Amino acid sequence: MTVITIVDEPDSSVAVDRLLTRLSGAGMRRTLATRAVAQVLVRHDCPTAAEVQAHLRARDVRMDLTTVHRILRRLTEAGAVVPIPRDSAMGYRIADRAEHCLTCPSCGRTVPLTAAAATALLAEVTAAGFALGPVTVSTRCPRCH
Repeated sequence: MTVITIVDEPDSSVAVDRLLTRLSGAGMRRTLATRAVAQVLVRHDCPTAAEVQAHLRARDVRMDLTTVHRILRRLTEAGAVVPIPRDSAMGYRIADRAEHCLTCPSCGRTVPLTAAAATALLAEVTAAGFALGPVTVSTRCPRCH
């Protein structure tokens, strides 16, 4: 049996609890494994399943990749996380953070769109008769370019 010890950092515990509360509302159980994955998602932006597993291992939490994938799939189905395509694999971002951003498909680095850019985009979308949902623009960051 694997024992998972969870130690929340003060600044992330509220975000983790908010994510887990959302899962409970969707009928998903609040297991220690789910909490561990939620902590990684709160602390790291857009990690792939393999990166989630690596972050867990760095904290001495053992979880096989199949379990990580299963938890990420359930989080996605519950609407708590949003899958973001990256070059190597799918990355995952907390849904609350998915509002209007630029994301590098290579490294997963994310920066929010400026208010001016988001406003201009909203004007274009509205003029075309569409409703604007979360927008992620996939573009290479300076490091990966």
